[in-house]
This record gives sequence, structure tokens and C-alpha cells, in this order.
Amino acid sequence: MVWTTFVAFFVILSLTARENSNTHCRDGLWTLCCGIVCRPGPTRYNATCRLDSNRPAPTMFNVKSIHQVAGKCGEFYRPRNYVSYSSSVIAFLLIMSGLEINPGPSIAMGCLNAQSIVHKGPLVHDLIDSYRLDALAICESKIVNDDSAAIKMDSAPSGFRVLHIPRPKATARNRGGGLCFVHRDTIVVKGHPLQRSLCYTSFECQLLKLHVGSSGSTDGVTVAVVYRPPSSSLPTFFDEFSDLLARVGDVIDADQFVACGDVNCGGADSTSIHGELATLLAAHGLRQFVTSATRRTSTVSNLLDVVVASADSNRITRVAVQPTHDVSDHDLVTWSWASRVRPPRHVLTYRFRNLKAVDWTLFNEDLRRSQLFTLPADTASAFADQLDITVTGILNRHCPMQVRRKFASCRRDSRWLSTSAVDAKRTRRRLERKWKSSHREEDYTLYRKACRAANKLIIDSRQHRLRVF
Repeated sequence: MVWTTFVAFFVILSLTARENSNTHCRDGLWTLCCGIVCRPGPTRYNATCRLDSNRPAPTMFNVKSIHQVAGKCGEFYRPRNYVSYSSSVIAFLLIMSGLEINPGPSIAMGCLNAQSIVHKGPLVHDLIDSYRLDALAICESKIVNDDSAAIKMDSAPSGFRVLHIPRPKATARNRGGGLCFVHRDTIVVKGHPLQRSLCYTSFECQLLKLHVGSSGSTDGVTVAVVYRPPSSSLPTFFDEFSDLLARVGDVIDADQFVACGDVNCGGADSTSIHGELATLLAAHGLRQFVTSATRRTSTVSNLLDVVVASADSNRITRVAVQPTHDVSDHDLVTWSWASRVRPPRHVLTYRFRNLKAVDWTLFNEDLRRSQLFTLPADTASAFADQLDITVTGILNRHCPMQVRRKFASCRRDSRWLSTSAVDAKRTRRRLERKWKSSHREEDYTLYRKACRAANKLIIDSRQHRLRVF
């Protein structure tokens, strides 16, 4: 069947080539492959071309001949005013080969059970920088309502924001649960209108509305961050989770829904989830995308953290499980979400003076003729104000303040890491590769020690930078 299709394709292509051999060069790229001679006309675009019967036709898609003739014939390509059977056959073959529509630009997202982010802000920053995430959903943040703003905002790097949903009954002495969502400030994230009406007993839920462009864009995504404590009832969880999915059924049908988090519903092996949960997701037209264990020790592996979206969705790609290096005993789940809108770039506005263009001789003359020398103030505070106003005025004449705008860099900003912290991260990574290749208990112990040492140096680097600046 495949050979028959290709034979038919080349037969139709050869017939079309013979039919179009005497057409004008402006009719398209195809006539440039059949041995043509161009004669310039009175204007650039009036050059006429005819088939040279004495010259052998070059091979199909001869790029050199195409570019040589294109300069003489004027326009390189102009759409034909008739139906092209060869183009139709090419399009048909591309469709048969499995060609898919580009889903659009993507944003990098992640999900992690952090087991408390209190005093772990630098480690969260390092994970976001290392894996270049645009958004991170965190379970078990253990943030409470009474915490100060410094503790609540500590997990958001520069250029990011964070939204918290603490556990209602948690206190500073009895911390537990809690959800938060860290995202770039160029992404609009707001609480979902259904958040206030959610009252589930078997799991915690943070329902959000995410817009990659402006808040008025039509490509909004509903994100549900879910955490089920291991002690809660599984049948109750299945009933309440089904109720949540029924409430957001409209966005599920529109492929604008993502649920992620730690549901503690491991399956029979390390690459599957609980059978009843899989059945529940299939009943709502959903599926789970994570295919490897998300919680690993030297002896146990379980798939506890999930990413759920529409079963037919092509907007979730590159799902991976990444190590967190002892930040938590759970691994980080990352994926790319294809957006139909390109994420906006952050614009920075800055001011500066071009001091290199200043004639310092004229500046000194103007300064000596000013009131600082001719009529100085009587008191110290008045002289300080006079000094500020006079010098600023002279500077504005010689080098006025200029305003510029530029796009913010998308590169990782890890300059706050000390040299010792960077070296410790390299040692940690080397020991991790050694343990994964050998699977020996002593290598695992060395790797865990290196993780603790590197994490301590990362936290110390952040504290030192805050003290200095």
C-alpha cells in the first residue's frame, strides 16, 4: 500500500511538471526545476521565461538552479491562481505521515510535596532555577495563617509570586498540610470562584485560574493542586474528588484543566496508581501522565504524585520526575503545558546618566559660579539641601537623566550561590550518579550526606547575600 502511494505520487508529480513547464516564472517554485531560460523584460517583474529544449532538465529541487534563476525572474514565489494537484498530493501525504498541529508555546510547570517550606526558601529557589520552572505547585507547605509575610514570601524568587492556602486548623505549634503555588509575575494567577465553596474532608485543594497572557485572554487554564493525607479514607476521597471533577467538567471538555499533587494512591507497582483512581479518572475523560516512581528510598519506590489532564490532550508534554536532593523525600514532577498564547516577556525600566560625555572642566566652572560658592546656606541642613539641588541641576544640564526599557533576561539568576555551594552541588550530583549506577547502600549513604551538606551551604549563601545587601 505504501509503495503504491509513492508510485502514484511521483506519476502525478511528473504529469504536473510537464503541464507547468511552459508557465511564467512567477507561477511558483515548481517551474524553476524544469530547465528554463529567462529573458529580462523592460522591468524587474516583467522578465519572461521559456523552456529550453536543448538544455537537460535539472534534478528535482535543485537548490542552486532555483536561486540562480530566481534572481532573474524577479519574485521568488507567487501563489498560483489555479488548483495545484501536486500540492494537494503533498498535503495528503503529510497528513498520512502523522503530521500534527503545533500546540503552541509552552510554560514549564512542576509539582512537589516539599514537606514544609519554612526555612527552605533558598532550596525552593534553587529547584526553580535548576529546572527553569515558570510555575511550581507545592503540597505540605506547612504555612499557617499566623506566619509573617517574610515567611510566606520566602519561597518566591525574584520575579515570582506565591499564593497560599494554609490548613484551616494548623497553628505555629501544630503545623501541617497547606498548599501554595509559586509562579512568574508575568503569568496571571487568581483564585477560582469555586474555591470558597469547596469543603472536602479527605483532601486539601487549591483551585486556581491561570492566564498566560492578560487576565482577559480566552486561553485560561484551571489548575487544581491536591493533597490527600495518608490517614484519610480512600472511599471518601474517591467520592469527593469525583465531585470536584464534576464541578469543573466544562473546562475538562475544553482541555483547559490540570490537576496535580500528592494523592497517596500508589498502585500495585512503582509505575501505577490505585486501580479505583484510574477508573475514576477514565470516567471523567481524564488520564494520569506520570509513569515512574515519585518517592524513592534505598528500598521502596512509589508513584504518589500525579499530573492529571484530559485523556486526549496534546498540551502536556515532556513529563519527567526529577531529583530534589534531600529537599524532600518526594521527587519533583515537571512537565510542559502548551499555551495558545505566547507568555509575555517582563520589561525593565531603568535610568542612567552618560557621565562619559561630561566636560568636567565646564562642570567645575559652573559649580564654582553656583550659589554653593557665591551664596552658601547658613545651616548644615540648609546647605545639604542646597548642595543636592544645585549639583543635580548642573548635572541635568551637562548629562541629563535618560530612560531606557529592555526585556528582562530569561537566564537563571544563581549569583547568590557561593563558590563552596556550587562545588557541593557538583559533588552531590556526582555521588548521585554513582549511587544510581551501583545501587549500593554505602553509595546511597554518601549521597545523602552530600545532599545535606549542599543544602546547608545553599541556605548559608542566601543568608549571607541578604546580610550583605
